[in-house]
Amino acid sequence: MTGQEFLHLLAEQFVSELQPNEAIRKFTTNSDVIGAYAEASLRQFVTRVVAPLRVSTGAVVSEQLCSDPGKVPQIDAIIWSPSPAPAIFNVGDFGLVPRSSCFGIMEIKRSAYSGVGKKMSETLREDRVYSLVGDVAKNIKVQSNGDGNALFSIHPGIGVICIKEDNRSDQALDDLIRKGIVVVLFDASTGRLKPNTEAIHRLINFLILTRLRAKIMDGNDFVNVPLLSVDNGEMVALGMKESHVPTQILAQT
Repeated sequence: MTGQEFLHLLAEQFVSELQPNEAIRKFTTNSDVIGAYAEASLRQFVTRVVAPLRVSTGAVVSEQLCSDPGKVPQIDAIIWSPSPAPAIFNVGDFGLVPRSSCFGIMEIKRSAYSGVGKKMSETLREDRVYSLVGDVAKNIKVQSNGDGNALFSIHPGIGVICIKEDNRSDQALDDLIRKGIVVVLFDASTGRLKPNTEAIHRLINFLILTRLRAKIMDGNDFVNVPLLSVDNGEMVALGMKESHVPTQILAQT
C-alpha cells in the first residue's frame, strides 16, 4: 500500500459516520430534519478531532456583537475552549461563547443547493469571521503551495457541504472550494455516494489549525479584573493586587 492509498483509506474511514446521511431519506424527505441530522453528525465527528476543545451550536458574543442583540448571528458549529472564559447558557450542545474563547466556526449545509455559494460567501467573508473568533487567528501564517489551490485554509471559518447531488454550476461555490474555505465531503452526482478524500483532508487540517490557535492562547490571556471592579480599583485577584496582574490581560471578551 502506498502512502497516498493509505491516506485515502484513512480519510474514508474518518467520516464513515457521515455516510448514512442519504439513508435517512427512507424515513423522511423533510429538508429541515435531514439538515439537522447532517449538522449533528458532523459536529460529532469534529468533536472527536478537536478534543479536548468543545463544539457547540449557538452564538458567539462580545461587547461589539451584543451592541445590537437582534443581530447576533446563529452559528452551526463553534469550536471553543473554556479559557479564558467559559460559555454561558451552556446546555447540551448549545452555548453562547465569548469571542475570546472561540477559535473556529463552521457553516454546515446538507447539500449544495442552488445559490449556496453566494450564501456561504456572505457568512464566511473575512471581516465577519474574524469578528467571531479570538484575535490569535490573525497571527497564524502558512506558506502557500503557489498554484492558487489551497491545501488548507488558515481562515478560522469553514463551510462544509455534506453532499453534492448534481453537477449544476455555481461559480461562487467553486471559488470558495478552490480557496479551501468550503469543502464538499461526498459527491453523489453520478448516483453513487463517493467520499471526497481531498476535502476530508482539508477539513482535518482546518481542525488541526483550530487546535493550534487554542494551544497558543492557553494560559496567555486573563480576564481584565479592573473592568469587573466596583470598588475603586481595590479588587484583589488570587491574592495579587491590581498592579501585579500579568500584563497580558483580556480587555475584551
